[in-house]
Order: sequence, then structure tokens, then C-alpha cells
Amino acid sequence: MARGRKKETRTLDEQLQAVIGEIATYEEKLKELRRKKKEIEQKITEDKKEALYKAVMESGKSLDEILASLTNE
Repeated sequence: MARGRKKETRTLDEQLQAVIGEIATYEEKLKELRRKKKEIEQKITEDKKEALYKAVMESGKSLDEILASLTNE
């Protein structure tokens, strides 16, 4: 025999509070994800800077020579 849907026993105020609680939970999670995103982006930028610096050092050219060649293009 099929069962009917369980009727909502919570009041509208209780339902509202539950939804507000869920929103707060997701907002905190979103904040955490944004913080992680920023950290990862900073790490990517730092890695690129490191690779660029290493390439400059391995090239044997001075920083002034490299800057001059970049600005003359």
C-alpha cells in the first residue's frame, strides 16, 4: 500500500529559521572557497614570478638588458 507524503509539521517561522540557517552555512562555505581561490591565485602568481626570475638569471643578461629588450619591441 502506498504511503502519502509526510505533512510538514514545522511552522512557517520554524521553516524560515531553518532556511536562514542554511543560507548562513552556505555563505560561510562560500567565504572559505573564495579565500582558498585567492590563496591559489597568489601561489600561481608567485610561481610565475619565480619561473621568470629563474629564466632571467639563467639567460646571463642583466636585468637592465632584459628590460631594454622588452621595451624596444
